[in-house]
Amino acid sequence: MREKYLMIWPKSKEVTHINYHFSQFGEYIAYLEKRFPNQILYRDGDIHGEFGYQERREILDLIKEENIGKVVLQITYENAGEAKDLIEEIKSNYPSIAIMGYGTIPRLYPELLKELPIDVLASLGHDQRCIETFLSKYEILGQSEKLPGIKVKNKDTNEFMDASNGLYIENYEWTSTPLKLSRAYYEENNHARYVLNVSTGCPFQCEHCLLQLTEGRRERRRTIDSIDESLSTLHHEFPYVEFFAANLTLDQQYVLDLCEMMKKKHSDIHWGCATRIDEVTRKKSGNLIMDDSELLKVMSDAGCTLIGLGVEGVTGNLNSIHTKDFVFEKTDQAIRNIQDANITAKAMIMVRIPNQTRQDIINTFYYLTKMNTFIRPTLYTPYHKIDQNNISLYDLYRYNRKKRPDDLESPVIGISNNQFDELLKCPSHYTEILNCTEEELALAENITNTKCQKVLVK
Repeated sequence: MREKYLMIWPKSKEVTHINYHFSQFGEYIAYLEKRFPNQILYRDGDIHGEFGYQERREILDLIKEENIGKVVLQITYENAGEAKDLIEEIKSNYPSIAIMGYGTIPRLYPELLKELPIDVLASLGHDQRCIETFLSKYEILGQSEKLPGIKVKNKDTNEFMDASNGLYIENYEWTSTPLKLSRAYYEENNHARYVLNVSTGCPFQCEHCLLQLTEGRRERRRTIDSIDESLSTLHHEFPYVEFFAANLTLDQQYVLDLCEMMKKKHSDIHWGCATRIDEVTRKKSGNLIMDDSELLKVMSDAGCTLIGLGVEGVTGNLNSIHTKDFVFEKTDQAIRNIQDANITAKAMIMVRIPNQTRQDIINTFYYLTKMNTFIRPTLYTPYHKIDQNNISLYDLYRYNRKKRPDDLESPVIGISNNQFDELLKCPSHYTEILNCTEEELALAENITNTKCQKVLVK
């Protein structure tokens, strides 16, 4: 009986952003199934439950019944405590099984995993290649020497050995999340949309983003033919598709080719994407084919109904957190360009940014509400500043963009964790949630109206 491999997505304390769920789990499964046919099994914690006693028993039984030889877990801030419990329970019942971790925690904080009975960590390169190396080479070459892409734990010293070199997919092989996984996820979470990763890597270096760490700064794009092929397998099951890319409109010709294909072959599908503010406000020049405002109208005509923007905030010193060097006028113009094309603007904002004031937060909510944008708040999370000596795996889930323990909060006074939880549910009710005074709202109106008038005059 051939050895089989088990991929596990541990249950998150907070449901992980759906795009990452499929780009870093579903598409990896599809990639591995091509290389190890009939050998890949998976358990998805966001579908199969909390992995409490009963669920863990099922996993242990599955390992025995299916002759599982290796286990791979995705470990991130949201599920680190759950992953720890699973690793310890699997290893205590099956000591000979090799276990690998991939995701943000193995890459950023391998020291936090050193005391766990885990054998290998993804370290350098694309996760798919790192996992492939573990499944194919660990027993043959591992445990005593360095391997490309992965950190192998030395059994004598209990230290992880650095990867011998990085592992990247040069001619990036694109895969699509298996429909059976997508159907199960959406039935469980009541989301009728399909996520298709169309880009990896990002040339920008925003300090709150982990994309460069996991995918590198070189941007790779899925071919238009590959997108067409993936959408054709959906058989009209999902009326809405999220094209997952950090900066979809960075390449205008790519977007034009995508729109042409969508109009010809998938006109029944509505779709959305994300991009940067400075990539929907450009004027035709140099390599640009047209004004971004015209490109947005082409996108709308091809079925685009929503575009997400990293607004972060509209006042305050935002240059301390990213490389965008944005001013309010550019943010305002980006939203107006999107809305003029009959597309919904989704504003992704941050609170507790360094030096951000309570008034800055109110200004942002006031302006975006007035502009009828869809608002998605997150907490500013400087991942690189975590003190590994003073935080446990169980606490990591709070140090993400939805929760922050009190001892790690920014010194800025202005919003509590409870208030943030309420803003996540209903950001349009910010005045009641934040207990805004008449003076604060009047000041927000004055500041944002003055800035808007400057934009309209220009």
